[in-house]
Amino acid sequence: MLSRLSAIWQEYRGTILGLSVVLGVCLLRFALGLPCPIAYLTGISCPGCGMTRGLWSLATLDFTAAWRFHPASFALPPACILWGVFCLKGRKKAANATLIVFCALLILIYLWRILHENGGVLTIDPRNGLIGRVAAEVIHIIQRSFA
Repeated sequence: MLSRLSAIWQEYRGTILGLSVVLGVCLLRFALGLPCPIAYLTGISCPGCGMTRGLWSLATLDFTAAWRFHPASFALPPACILWGVFCLKGRKKAANATLIVFCALLILIYLWRILHENGGVLTIDPRNGLIGRVAAEVIHIIQRSFA
């Protein structure tokens, strides 16, 4: 079993480390109450916006809130389990396909939410992001210098 885990680590260490970093950042952000870095910089919510709150709602069996926060919250646990099983069985193509399908689902849900969600979890306000605020200030300074 240990040799099999070592082989999985060697084959998937990049993916495991990447997912671990994402999970660690999400947990740290959630624990400290920090805003999403993508939304903070751009003013636009990322495709995973609401996923942490959705998973927390699932853990507390509040399925309505989980769906409202992020519909993909329901797909993430089974996708992680499938991915792990495929990795343990040495089925690299199936493991990669699981990640690809989940990411495609995440993007489709994101697009649907952008088009159909009014006043929901997502925010789309580029002027309120750090980049938008800095750009507006630069434009304001330039306008004042020419006035």
